[in-house]
Amino acid sequence: MKINKLNKTISKGVFLASCFATLSFSSVHAQASFTANGIYDNQNYSDIVETTGFVSAYNGGSLSFTNSTFGAKTNSNFDIVIDNALHTGTSEIHFYDSTVYAKQISMGSNGITRLRIEDTNLNIDHYAFLGNGSVLDAYGSTLTGAIRSNGTGMLSLYSTTFVGYAENLDQILFSGGSHWKSIGSSSVNSIIIDGYVNLEFVMTYAGSTFQANSISGSYDFNSKSINFSDEFIEEIMNGDGFYQVDVLSTIVCPGVYDGAGVYVYSSNETYEWDVTAISTGFWMIDNIRLIAIPEPSTYAMIFGVLALSLAVYRRRK
Repeated sequence: MKINKLNKTISKGVFLASCFATLSFSSVHAQASFTANGIYDNQNYSDIVETTGFVSAYNGGSLSFTNSTFGAKTNSNFDIVIDNALHTGTSEIHFYDSTVYAKQISMGSNGITRLRIEDTNLNIDHYAFLGNGSVLDAYGSTLTGAIRSNGTGMLSLYSTTFVGYAENLDQILFSGGSHWKSIGSSSVNSIIIDGYVNLEFVMTYAGSTFQANSISGSYDFNSKSINFSDEFIEEIMNGDGFYQVDVLSTIVCPGVYDGAGVYVYSSNETYEWDVTAISTGFWMIDNIRLIAIPEPSTYAMIFGVLALSLAVYRRRK
């Protein structure tokens, strides 16, 4: 069976192709699901609009979508599943110049798989799971959500912004000036950087940590910072203890060095905290405190005293 193109709007349906089949569709709307199963099952689509359903690739099959939209901005009911139980080739799904709101992404429960996004906005409501060496490859895209793994998954970012946390990934590869805003706790075995990267660690709750066992490559940290959410500060202001960020000592928090191995850092005019290098690759965040901000009446009093002092000084002259 071979269908070159079907220019028809389909409101609901399931599209399945098996051995040696090639499917090509355009303008599919509402609820539709797409499945590729088998190493010779390669399907290409364009101009797809799907509000609910799923796309899936198995056993070496591949799906490709261009200029398409999937899911809904809120409470998305759209899933992506990629698996390879037969270990035949690499099951793949590609999104080009598209917008995807996924409820959940499952990759590599039984074998190596790949999800590639290019010039695409991918938003994940729950999380994406990368198992058995699976790769999420993002090129010139925006990736938002949680990425989890069993210690084998890999995230490759080229000129991409990733906003979310990574949990138990084996590797994250940065290139092309990518930006990672890690929200909450993140953990990754190794970070490889080619060129420069923007790293931002946003602690969202007491006990937030960032762990990276190693970092390598030819890199230049274009930006590096640690910030706290209001919820984090509110939670720990009345508590004790300290919070660790595990990265290389080359990542230095901007701030005022007090000469005793401590950087006093402030993200705004309300709070400041101490950041101390306690060993290679570990920074301790401690002593978060509220900065006293004078009330407007206090400012008026200060300016009044200054004006009076100036008048007395002039009279004496």
